[in-house]
Amino acid sequence: MFMREAPAARATRGERNDARVQQAMNAVLLKLGWAGFTLRNVAQAGGVARQTVTDRYPTRIHMAKHAWNSTFGPPLHDALHTLLSAHQLTSPTTPTPPAQAWRNFSQPIPELRGALELLLQTPFEPELRSVIHATLGPESTRWTTHNTRTSSRQSATQRAYLIARALGLLALGSIHDLREVDFTPTEEAISESLKRPARANRIAIDLPPPLPIHSGKERLDALLSTTIHHISTHGYENASIDAICQDAHVTKGFLFHHYPSKQALFIDAARERQKAAIGGFIEWLKDLASRQGQARAEASFIRAALRPERQAFHRIASEELRLAIHESELAETFRESVQQVAKGALGDLNPITLGYAYSVRAVGEGIGLLTLLEPNAWELPFETILVPLQESITRAYLNPDAPVAPTPTAP
Repeated sequence: MFMREAPAARATRGERNDARVQQAMNAVLLKLGWAGFTLRNVAQAGGVARQTVTDRYPTRIHMAKHAWNSTFGPPLHDALHTLLSAHQLTSPTTPTPPAQAWRNFSQPIPELRGALELLLQTPFEPELRSVIHATLGPESTRWTTHNTRTSSRQSATQRAYLIARALGLLALGSIHDLREVDFTPTEEAISESLKRPARANRIAIDLPPPLPIHSGKERLDALLSTTIHHISTHGYENASIDAICQDAHVTKGFLFHHYPSKQALFIDAARERQKAAIGGFIEWLKDLASRQGQARAEASFIRAALRPERQAFHRIASEELRLAIHESELAETFRESVQQVAKGALGDLNPITLGYAYSVRAVGEGIGLLTLLEPNAWELPFETILVPLQESITRAYLNPDAPVAPTPTAP
């Protein structure tokens, strides 16, 4: 005789409101980003009174910390662990092909996009940074920590490189739809290069200071430089137009004569900052490449760029990414720069050349994001992965029939 099951206990009003607020927090963060992640917007989205939200989460930092711990942080940890496991760089989990592990980032699920939103805000929110470092931080440190053995340093560097590319792909996949982009040649080249790490050398890690912004217009240069300083210190939302004008010694009329909005000002300031930064190291990089080879020169640049004293540059880059996710104008500048790389390097635009270009951009963006999880990554010898990878990339895109030369490794 079948026993009749007791009816499930009906959720209380408080439990229903808990669920509404939780769902609304996640939805608002994904749709509006940090700028729209407010108590008022969450209450509206959840169809509850604002007091119902504040009773549970007094500030948006409380909302963010709960959202990270309950919804967004664990999937990012699992996706990174799956990627490293797919490349046999950490203890195995459920076997996952490397291509699928990479797609988790280039075609991210909402939970990973939400994790990125919160990660990008950590330079300006110490409480949120503490929560993320207390959860994902110890694991990322373990992945990139090494001892004196050569093999240990090589594995730690390989893991750091994969994490950086994964975070960069997550950012670009959150900005653009990358489903039609073919990353196969690059990712096969990465898998191949992991099997033959290069020898680590003692290489320069001190970049020359960046050149100042110089357009030939003194007041405009002062405005752009001051904008960069304020946004790298306070973040885009908290940077005050009044304070920027006051410190740059220009009027608001002068600012709005040149820029229709704060966003337009930031986009131009970030673009000019990047030009100045490139101008500061291009000859240095060229000289280093002539003496040590391009791959080792790039490794030197990565290590220098990761150093803690360059934190302001990473803050600006984080704000550019965060805004590009939600602002079509800034997103388009990312698309244009990627297309320029594809055309300039390979002369064409198709899914494969775009895969190469997006990979280049992903590593560039991901290096900055890596510092948000592991501030000591600058100590790693990135030439151990970049030297064999450069050869593999050359074979993949330019000369597929060339034989693979053995990469010199440390004894």
